[in-house]
Amino acid sequence: YPVVQYKDAAGQTREHTFDLYVGFETGICIAIAVKPKAIADKIGFAEQLHGIAAYVPEDIADASLLVTDVDIPIPQRRLNAAVVGAHRDYLCGEPWVTEADALAWQFASHLESSLTLEEFGQALGLPQGRGFRAGLRAIKAGHLEVVGTSLTVGRTRVRKPD
Repeated sequence: YPVVQYKDAAGQTREHTFDLYVGFETGICIAIAVKPKAIADKIGFAEQLHGIAAYVPEDIADASLLVTDVDIPIPQRRLNAAVVGAHRDYLCGEPWVTEADALAWQFASHLESSLTLEEFGQALGLPQGRGFRAGLRAIKAGHLEVVGTSLTVGRTRVRKPD
């Protein structure tokens, strides 16, 4: 992402790199900074970001926004944690991980309607929750998209991306 140079409150030139850029069909682009709320509060990041926003060139973004963990609904946080946890399966180096993923991605490519992650995992017929975890990794890889989150991760609805 582009680096934005700005002057801080003391007049020092500094750099900031935003975490995300979101472009809308209208042509508007928003630069998003992501921080845990506790850290953002501790360092006064909302105020810093307000100062940084004045230096963001128009060709990079039209506005800036701070997103913290409290801005993300609890069901989405739980799903994100589960996806990250399932992605760590790659660290074990076991062949079942990539085999489960291949099966999940093939199954996902033929979906004609949405189903829950639990139903997706069961349909793969893999032992010990491996199908469920492959479904989570399929979300991260873009082979499944989330239709609606649930407080229970297994009830999160997914479908084949458009």
